[in-house]
Amino acid sequence: MGRGEWRTRSAAIRAAIRQRLVVDRFGMKLLLPGLEGFQQNGRVIVNPSYFIWPAFRSFAEWDGPGVWQPLADDATAILAQARFGQYRLPADWVEVAGPGQYALAPGHDPRFGFDAIRVPLYAMAGHRTGLVQPVADFWRQCLAQGQPIPAWIDLNTGERAPFAVSNGGAAIASKLIGTKPPLGLAPEYFGASLQMLVTALT
Repeated sequence: MGRGEWRTRSAAIRAAIRQRLVVDRFGMKLLLPGLEGFQQNGRVIVNPSYFIWPAFRSFAEWDGPGVWQPLADDATAILAQARFGQYRLPADWVEVAGPGQYALAPGHDPRFGFDAIRVPLYAMAGHRTGLVQPVADFWRQCLAQGQPIPAWIDLNTGERAPFAVSNGGAAIASKLIGTKPPLGLAPEYFGASLQMLVTALT
């Protein structure tokens, strides 16, 4: 497939996202995680790990800023305010009821976990590292106490996973707080893909 064909397919994908997954609610542009099941009782459920600012920036370069810049700005505002638990961390899933009205999404584990682990990566790649300073502080505190960075933390109870982040999570931490990066590529898909994204985006 030639470059022109890839551009055509990319344009079709961007158009589908704009038309079917970007919704106007509460005076904001919100990115739905999927076509169904994320708009209930007048509220919207979002997944902050889908706030991929480098992609929004590239999309705006191709299509103009009309949709993508407001979407990026509103995603930034959400992440700046939707922080939960003792350590004020982003959540895997967030319910949006209006500007500044954010809660842990019902029906989902109330965690900073396997989804939200990507939030620091995309924030760094999008030059928004300040948004994830609480994550950096939490991870540094874990290490200072002689504990591994947990794979997840329950944002209601404070319970932590009994196992550490994957090599992918460790790679993200190495970029955010300067720890030693993991040696070798993780054997599992998720961890390995995160490691490769860290290399590509930061």
